Amino acid sequence: MERRTEQIAYEEEAKIYYCKDKALAKLIAHDTKTKQYCFLAGDHRLVVPLKTDKQFKTGLKKVGYIAKLVA
Repeated sequence: MERRTEQIAYEEEAKIYYCKDKALAKLIAHDTKTKQYCFLAGDHRLVVPLKTDKQFKTGLKKVGYIAKLVA
């Protein structure tokens, strides 16, 4: 059991952003202003580590988008 416990670990908390269009998710994931702060998780979702969330949002604005919280 100890050996299996050492095989997987988590690094940090992150936010998940949902894009209604999968082309938009790809665009943001590959844009020079945002790609260093996020990565694709499936077709419509972007994962952003909490430590880079502020930089991601700044880059997102430069690309022309603003994210809103969905409750």
